[in-house]
Amino acid sequence: MGVTFEPLTAGVMLTQLREGGCMKVYNEQRARDGKEGQVAVHDVIVEVNGKSNREDMVKNLQTDTTLNMKIVRPLAFLVTVTKRSADDSIGLRLDRGERVMEVLGVLESGAAQRYNAGAERQLQVKTGDIIVAVNEVSDSVEKMAQQAQSSRTVAMKLIRFITAPAS
Repeated sequence: MGVTFEPLTAGVMLTQLREGGCMKVYNEQRARDGKEGQVAVHDVIVEVNGKSNREDMVKNLQTDTTLNMKIVRPLAFLVTVTKRSADDSIGLRLDRGERVMEVLGVLESGAAQRYNAGAERQLQVKTGDIIVAVNEVSDSVEKMAQQAQSSRTVAMKLIRFITAPAS
């Protein structure tokens, strides 16, 4: 299929579109035809061939030769939290994939909770947000985690569904 993807709670995120893969070919064809709706990195597949269960979607993506997909484009924004010291915790409970981290909860202590206390509601870090970069480091959860642990100021690029995807 020519993509790398990351299973999430709400769907399957596209993390890479490879040259020559069917998604790149699809995008090129739509561009030639002057059509919008091209697939992009960080888009989230919420249904594949009528299935919206994460495990079924992953199986279909890996085995089916014809794919009918519903895809959602989440909102991206930047959040900068400041730790009291390099050893202070960001205070997030995370599900770590290979290329992205999903926020499972904001702990009651830590830099994220302090940030949230002073941030506008729509810019607060929330359960379900996806961290796609930390201090401009992306595509490796290990390297993003190193940035978060060793830096006092942590800039996180988050993505969020504007409305909950169909499940």
